[in-house]
Amino acid sequence: MDTVTSIDACAIPRDQLRPILAGYLALDRARRARRRLVSGFGWLAVVALAVDAFIHVLPLSARWSAMAVIAIPPAWAWVRELRVERWLMRQLDGASGALIYTLSPSATPRSPTA
Repeated sequence: MDTVTSIDACAIPRDQLRPILAGYLALDRARRARRRLVSGFGWLAVVALAVDAFIHVLPLSARWSAMAVIAIPPAWAWVRELRVERWLMRQLDGASGALIYTLSPSATPRSPTA
């Protein structure tokens, strides 16, 4: 489910608008970093699984530990993205001129203060 936020920049004071715009930029950077990490470490996990399928030298606990270590950076990036998104939603809840639209079959605009 996608969310679209409409901001009336004239209705929001400048001291509230700057953190909101900075939050959107930070969220975009966090999403791009997460996507890069998922794709890069995803390929690394595929290679590790392929090697594991043919070479059974290491014990099972070592093989699963390697997979856990491979999964940590994308998971950390995902948690970071969620924290930035939650911070941004709190900023939008405090803004008076922001409307949040949730795109679904019955999408209706809602005010963040309601």
